Amino acid sequence: MVKASILFFAIVLLIPLAAASDVAYIYDNEARIDRNIINVFSELGLTVDKISIKSLPDLSQYKFIFLGDEKIGENIPINKYPSIVAGYYLGEKTGLTDKDGTSKLASTMPLKVNFKGSEIQVYTSGRDERGIAIPYYFLDNENKAPGLTKYAGTYSTSSGKDFGDVISFAGTGDFLYTGEEVESGICFFGIVKSNYWTPEAKNLFLDCIKYVYDYTPKEDITCSQNQDCVMFSILDSQPFCEGNNVVQNFTTPVCINPGTAESYCAYQEVTHVLEQCAFCVDGSCGEPECNSNEDCDDGFLFTEDICISPGTENSECKNDFKNNLEIITVVASSSPNSIILNFYHNYSDLSGIKGYYLSENGINWTFLELSNSTYKFTNLKPSTDYVFTVQIVDYFDFILQELIVNVKTSALPEVRVVQASGGGGGGACLTKWECSEWEACIKNSQSRVCSYPEGNCKPIKEKPEETQECISPPIPEPSQIQEPVVPKDNPPVIQETNVPPITGAAVSIPDILASDGAILTAAVLLMGLITTYFLIATPKK
Repeated sequence: MVKASILFFAIVLLIPLAAASDVAYIYDNEARIDRNIINVFSELGLTVDKISIKSLPDLSQYKFIFLGDEKIGENIPINKYPSIVAGYYLGEKTGLTDKDGTSKLASTMPLKVNFKGSEIQVYTSGRDERGIAIPYYFLDNENKAPGLTKYAGTYSTSSGKDFGDVISFAGTGDFLYTGEEVESGICFFGIVKSNYWTPEAKNLFLDCIKYVYDYTPKEDITCSQNQDCVMFSILDSQPFCEGNNVVQNFTTPVCINPGTAESYCAYQEVTHVLEQCAFCVDGSCGEPECNSNEDCDDGFLFTEDICISPGTENSECKNDFKNNLEIITVVASSSPNSIILNFYHNYSDLSGIKGYYLSENGINWTFLELSNSTYKFTNLKPSTDYVFTVQIVDYFDFILQELIVNVKTSALPEVRVVQASGGGGGGACLTKWECSEWEACIKNSQSRVCSYPEGNCKPIKEKPEETQECISPPIPEPSQIQEPVVPKDNPPVIQETNVPPITGAAVSIPDILASDGAILTAAVLLMGLITTYFLIATPKK
């Protein structure tokens, strides 16, 4: 970083030191005093008195007075003293402008001024830290006092119009809008936001100081001493490296034939050391990337943080992953048709880990979130060797650990035939299911019971069917039975036969058969029984 005190080293040498009270900084609110302006005065060896507007001393004892960007209620006769006016509210009060006062210009881009035919950027930014556009002030061409001379104008628009003076000078014999005649040098300086000054803006302010501090009416003498040539200082180069130092070339003005009509300003090139460094890079002091291993800590658990060549120009951080890194342990369990991989974390803090990539063939990959603790590979063949790959990756898919898991699926369970021992020596075990006869067919279904002898060998064949379908015999409907027709008035006459009467005594079939006409008698008896049954059982209509 270029230091202001060194950047303007030539000016410090050329301006003689004052005894005391060189500058009267007049303020109304002490909180609004511009410390950057005070620092510039101090760099030039000028002492500063900060004076409240409420208690003004004799201003003639000062080399010049300075008025900042404040509303100052008292009238200050700037026409009587060398003065710098750097404020928005003092145009009409000091007579620099008419009643319309000072004007303001702002842009979202860093502002420039028109100086000696060139456009010079005077602010480092277009907006301040609050996002507000940074302005400068100017004396409008239509409002400024006629005796003022433009030193730097407003930035030209696309139409080429110049609105007025950003920096303006007045000298002896000029008149202000108040009607007062100027008795010494006056400088209006509108680039007031000193926190955003570029080096060019600071040089313009130094020219303003030079004008009012060393003001004398100019006649035929070009210069009387080297100080007269300060405003022609030229910066020859940007800062550059010379060894481990940051240096810059200046052309320092000198007065040739001082105090005579033959006097003129010449220039002498001088190289100034701006800053001494441990090492210099591209015109500025370089900062080492690291001074110790702690400077290289990337906050990642699984890297080795090392500072190479600490504290030097070649210092750099290396954050390589640790060797033999074991983030997880994988345990496999198998079945005939699947393999389950179980993941166990070896660290409690796994921040930075994205998850797992899994593959059975090294071609097709499946991604698994870190929160999962298992994964199952299915549709595998029994008794087969498999090789699984597990890759643990970070959020950039960088592989932190890779594991190869060799595992074999288990075999299918065997089906064995148990041999039953026989009485005389053994032989094949036979199935001995025993089933009862099928029961009667009821509702088109019939059943039976099948059992297996207790203590016999395990049956090879399955248990026989114990139910089956069948066709039930038809049941006649009541309407299909025909009733005998019996006349109401002529009941049937039962004729007597040689058949013994039916009594409570038992009559055996042999006895009947032994009688005469046994066959006929039996038939007649049977028919009588049937007829009697129908006479008794059939209801009357």
